Amino acid sequence: MKMVNSYFLIVLLLFGCASSFVKITRETNLITLNDVQFTAPDTGDWYIRYPGAKKDEAVLTKQLDQASIIIVVARNDIVDPQLKSKSAKEVADDFRNHEKQIMIEQGVNKGLYTIKDLQMGEIDIQGQIFYTMDYVNVAKISKVRASLYLLFPSTAQNDYFIMTLFQEATPINVEIPDHKPVAVELLKSLTFVKH
Repeated sequence: MKMVNSYFLIVLLLFGCASSFVKITRETNLITLNDVQFTAPDTGDWYIRYPGAKKDEAVLTKQLDQASIIIVVARNDIVDPQLKSKSAKEVADDFRNHEKQIMIEQGVNKGLYTIKDLQMGEIDIQGQIFYTMDYVNVAKISKVRASLYLLFPSTAQNDYFIMTLFQEATPINVEIPDHKPVAVELLKSLTFVKH
């Protein structure tokens, strides 16, 4: 599986190829990737880019005065044959625990940030089960509030799953209105594309 170190993802996206982002409008907000389709937010200054040539990932961004908001929707292949035979929950637990371990090893243990309010769970959004992980990474001058949502095509025997990562990055002393409802609206529209 592709693993995402979410704290560093935001730095990469903010300083990456900004010119490749395209503004989302009402005419362009239906996003179709290889395996999923969803409706992107079309109000405010939301932008999108497709990092890979395979069109299995989309990155949505919104820049505020003192905050950056990012939503990543990406396919994650399950390459371990033993995990392919496991239930969706078991694969989700493996992925979330691995993500937590990466954050501890690459961030906490190196003194780069602390992890606060980490919670794992499940949520039913319009009949689809998402396996979730919420957390806040706090560094000396900034914080990243994040939610991870994993959606599987079926309850077991999966070759891949869809990961949606929502992040709000702000300076440590800045509070902004919660933009998580935008991510939940996107998740409500998320459907698998039939091939």
